[in-house]
Amino acid sequence: MYNSNFEKIGEATATHLKRKYKETIGYTVDGSRYTLVFATDSRKKFGYVSIDLTNNQSSTEEIEFEFDGEKYL
Repeated sequence: MYNSNFEKIGEATATHLKRKYKETIGYTVDGSRYTLVFATDSRKKFGYVSIDLTNNQSSTEEIEFEFDGEKYL
């Protein structure tokens, strides 16, 4: 994080998702918590990386949906 004078005021780290999650498909910002949502090229597997800048906590999770004959739009 940087202030309005571009001076570093904080930082956070998180565990990376696997390399197959190439595309960022969305994000949320809730106060000091930033979450990026990723997908594979096939759009059958998803994952997210969430970082809370206030308490320097992070979480990473892979999410797999079962599309039984259905198609993802």
